Amino acid sequence: MVTNLFIILQAASGPIFASFIGILLVLAVCIGIFLVFRSIMLWYWKIDVIVKNQEQQIALLHKQIELSEQQNKILLELKASNGK
Repeated sequence: MVTNLFIILQAASGPIFASFIGILLVLAVCIGIFLVFRSIMLWYWKIDVIVKNQEQQIALLHKQIELSEQQNKILLELKASNGK
């Protein structure tokens, strides 16, 4: 089907337009191959798992900072009330 379309466009528009369509087709195939190999490499090296774990670590660190700030606030209030 794609080759039929290519032949029709080549006959109707001339060689310059046909070469442009050919370049676009080659570019589309290269991008498709790149995306397939990219997903295989991400799966093989477990990049998606690593990123997920890092996101969980960041969330836990934010929670730890929040709890630490609450603890510091409580300690300062206790220190101020004992100092009076």
